[in-house]
Formats: sequence, structure tokens, C-alpha cells
Amino acid sequence: DSNSNEFNLGWDTIREFDVWFANEQLAKCFDFCLVQTPTGLPQFEKKLRYICSRHGTGGVKEYTKQFPERERKIPGKHTGCQCALAVKHYPNTHRILGKYSATHNHPLSQEN
Repeated sequence: DSNSNEFNLGWDTIREFDVWFANEQLAKCFDFCLVQTPTGLPQFEKKLRYICSRHGTGGVKEYTKQFPERERKIPGKHTGCQCALAVKHYPNTHRILGKYSATHNHPLSQEN
């Protein structure tokens, strides 16, 4: 994967990744949500998938509102944002690879 163009980021240690991850969220004022952690894959020690919190991870609830005519005072923030980060950590190496799509469909920084 490091030779392919698919994974566009890399860190030498987990600490470097953690620092980058925290700084990315702070600098752009958004949050990542962990949505997928497949297990049982022999080729990876860890494989994580994060998405922007504005994407929405819950799906549609099977809930019938008791008073459907009532509107929420504060609208939901889910916009279907396509920002995503896939992280792979291979066994027998400290190198961590990441595939980052930084395109948001909502304002960042103070407007967020």
C-alpha cells in the first residue's frame, strides 16, 4: 500500500499519528468519528476508518414521533460530509499509512 498512490499519508510512529490527528481536528474545528474497526484481518495489526461527525453515522431510526407536528428548535447538523480517513497499521513495522479525503461540504473553523 505504501507504494500505491491510494494511501497519501504516512507516519513513522503511532505518537506522530496521534499528534497529527488531534491537530487536524483542532485546526479545522471538526470532529472525526470512528465508524469501522474490522477484526480478524491477518495482513493488518489495525485498520481504522474515521468519518467527519457531520456525515452522520446512526442511519434512520425506527421511531414514530408522538407529536410529529413539533419542530426541533435546533436543526440537526448532519450534512452527509464526505471527509474520511482510513488508517492501516501493519505488523512487524511501526509505519502507519493513511488515506485522507479532506473535502468537507460544510463550513470549517469558526463558521462550523
